[in-house]
Amino acid sequence: MPSKNISELYVLKRYPQNTVGLFTFILYLPFGILLLLLRAILGIQVFVFGFLLPDVPVIQKLLCKLFCATLGIVVCNENPNEKKNVDVYVTNFISPFDHLVIHAQTGAVTPGKDVFNTLLSTSFGLRQFGSQSVDFPSFKKNVTKTIESGVPIHLQPELKQTNGKAILKFTTWPFQLCKQVQPICIEVSRPFLDIKISTFDSVYWTDTFMYLFSPYTSYKLRFLPIVDQFDLSEIQFSDKVRENIAHALQVELSEYSATDLLHWEKRLMEDVVRREMEARQRPTSTSLSSGHPTIHLMATQVKEVLPMVPYTVIYTDLLKTRSVDQTISNIFEGNVEYTPEPVQPSTSQEQRGESDHVKTIPATSFGRSPQDRMVPFQERKRQLLETARKRYITKHNITSYEIQK
Repeated sequence: MPSKNISELYVLKRYPQNTVGLFTFILYLPFGILLLLLRAILGIQVFVFGFLLPDVPVIQKLLCKLFCATLGIVVCNENPNEKKNVDVYVTNFISPFDHLVIHAQTGAVTPGKDVFNTLLSTSFGLRQFGSQSVDFPSFKKNVTKTIESGVPIHLQPELKQTNGKAILKFTTWPFQLCKQVQPICIEVSRPFLDIKISTFDSVYWTDTFMYLFSPYTSYKLRFLPIVDQFDLSEIQFSDKVRENIAHALQVELSEYSATDLLHWEKRLMEDVVRREMEARQRPTSTSLSSGHPTIHLMATQVKEVLPMVPYTVIYTDLLKTRSVDQTISNIFEGNVEYTPEPVQPSTSQEQRGESDHVKTIPATSFGRSPQDRMVPFQERKRQLLETARKRYITKHNITSYEIQK
């Protein structure tokens, strides 16, 4: 099965797009705002307690529970009896507060920046060990001291948060710290309201805002069997842990790393800036002045399926619909007028597919030839859908077995 594209590892829209979900969200809106205010007040009090109370284990556990209550986090541990007392826990990276949940269940701390003071940082599941990229020996020494003091370490070798549809390549430095780890699978959901945890262009504080706004956020943990290094290399050790987590979550192993995602985001933002500059230089043409990276990403997805449609036409319609499916439907139904662009296929198979595409799909909603005009509208729409489907299957190398499945 082909690996998912980088764009498929992101969530584009945070709020529900279907009618029922949107109606439920609107009804909940006043209650959500009230809940947000109450939780914000509680959060301020927790931070005040963190500055006033002594830094002892009992207070740390109390503040950790208060942090979870403030953010509306509910943790469901599927197999608590499988939890082992190991030095290092390894998890997938799916939300901005994975470290808090793991700390609440295991007492482990995650390498990160201090939050105001040591008590608040530890209660939040974070601890400063230094920079592993700048001075790894010092970082490893600090981690070893923490482990020797009886505090386990929580690591996320993916290094970058995704939507959970695949497991990124692991960095290997976490597996230089120990010879034995216990993997933990994390799954996150928001029942009742279909509000996504994070989106492509969201930041830490906007995600936190939605935690305060939502009724609650459900975390499901599953402890996996301990993995020992034995005579495996660091790469083999990390791959084995990664495969165990992916198998337990029933998701695929991505061919991309966190670095690949960062480079892709950088190129995407540069492309958005470039298109903004082109739009300013051509004020009479269709404007892309909004320059929103999410819209650009959606337009790229539509362009992959319908390469003959100009990008500006797709982008303009997406500004109105905010929906990939609706924009494709508008193009199929002839609600969007455009002049087809020439397509340069990369393989002979795509050339044959493109030839069929030109034969069956009209350039606009009204056929140019008498034969096209004799074809009923629904038949032309069916041909459009079938052609787009074939292009998608060819592009992603999907087999007939996977389609039936």
